[in-house]
Amino acid sequence: MPMISVDISNRMKQMTDELVKSGYYTSQSEAIRDAIRELYFLIQEKNKKNITLEEVRELTGQITKKTGKNLSQVIIESRDEE
Repeated sequence: MPMISVDISNRMKQMTDELVKSGYYTSQSEAIRDAIRELYFLIQEKNKKNITLEEVRELTGQITKKTGKNLSQVIIESRDEE
C-alpha cells in the first residue's frame, strides 16, 4: 500500500485519537482512509447533483455546527444505528 505524509492540526490529531480510543477505528490510518473515502463519495454525489465544492463545505460545516461532530463521526454513528 502506498504511503503519504500529511500535516494535520492538533485538533485533527485529537479527533483521530478519540475515534481510535472509542473503538470506531483500529488505527489513525484507518480513520483517515475512511475520511478520504467519505469525502471522495461526497464529492462524487456533489458532481452528480451539480453542487459546488463551497456548498459541500458549507453543508459539512452545518453538520458540525448542528451536531458538534465532524461528518465522519456522524456517518459512523448513523451506521451504528442501522
